[in-house]
Amino acid sequence: MKRVLEAFGEPILYGGQESFVFKTIKNMNKSRIDIDFLTPYFMNNPMYQKFAQSIKAKIYIFNLPFKVGGNRFNVISKYNRLLKKNKYDIVHIHSGSISILAIFTLLAKINGVNRIIVHSHTSGENKNFKHELLKRFFSPVFSKMATVLLAPSYDAAYWQFPKKAFKKKGKLIKNGIEVDKYLFNCEKRKKIRKQLEFSTNDTVLGNVGRLSSEKNQIFLIRLLKSLVVINKKYKLLLVGDGPQYKILKTIVEKQNLSSNVKFVGNVNNVEDYLQAMDIFLFPSKYEGLGIASIEAQASGLPIIASTGVPEDINITGNVKFLSLGSPINEWIKVVRATDVNNRLNNMAKDRIVDKGYDIRTTAAELRRIYLENDK
Repeated sequence: MKRVLEAFGEPILYGGQESFVFKTIKNMNKSRIDIDFLTPYFMNNPMYQKFAQSIKAKIYIFNLPFKVGGNRFNVISKYNRLLKKNKYDIVHIHSGSISILAIFTLLAKINGVNRIIVHSHTSGENKNFKHELLKRFFSPVFSKMATVLLAPSYDAAYWQFPKKAFKKKGKLIKNGIEVDKYLFNCEKRKKIRKQLEFSTNDTVLGNVGRLSSEKNQIFLIRLLKSLVVINKKYKLLLVGDGPQYKILKTIVEKQNLSSNVKFVGNVNNVEDYLQAMDIFLFPSKYEGLGIASIEAQASGLPIIASTGVPEDINITGNVKFLSLGSPINEWIKVVRATDVNNRLNNMAKDRIVDKGYDIRTTAAELRRIYLENDK
């Protein structure tokens, strides 16, 4: 039996990083594998807690204060103590913070963990001095102490890891999804649109993600403001929560768009809300890959994404890319020209499965990585 610790560098909430881990493990053959979870901060996702309990996994929560971009060195003593007390064979590290990835790797090595898997789930908007300094400083940790480096795309890989190290130790692993769950369902569409008070004539633009600066939902409100001048039937559905919720809500109210924008918060049934949408908008400043875009394609939605999103997401051929630097009229033109009456379905499923984005394929690959060289 191999003891595995899934070590998160952020709170366990509803993000793509958490979704990847819990859904992949849910679909994994867990024979010969005993899995626990860790966050130095807090956990606020009842569904993931219930799943962990169902597989008899321990969840370690340190309840340390968390601040985006803040100092992370307060995790060291508690994480080190945990590794000393519990002898894990494998530690799989997940974080958007290069310092957390490195600290967790270093302490795993010091505590004799045999297999250290370091996973970059995101990229960045642009290079900055602090990030490049940290990347250079921690380069030997990833090059010499990590066993395997994982990422969903080369953008995410090269944002956190030295290219030379990733070429030697790296593997791309797809952000697989439970494809059948997302397939278009007309009855669900009617139900959710009625619940949200959208009419059959409304054109619903949607986005799923953390309400934060890098996800750039503020751009969508600006876009919607221009669209409703042309046609008041345009609506915006935002699924997710985050630090910019109050800011976005205030902007919506000041722009007199309250009747056109719905905030539904964090949900565990994203697939149902995708049914209600007509176009999925993905204006992120940067993404490691963007699992929400794969889910949206599985539901047959056309996607309009920023060029900050890796082109790897275009699995179905139903994705258009526009620069955030383009005039807003370019985005308006593409939105209005998008055919919302020809929703892809089974063809989308086939393409997603063929490209390896089925969660069962991802789960089998991650299990193989866990048990590689195991006799």
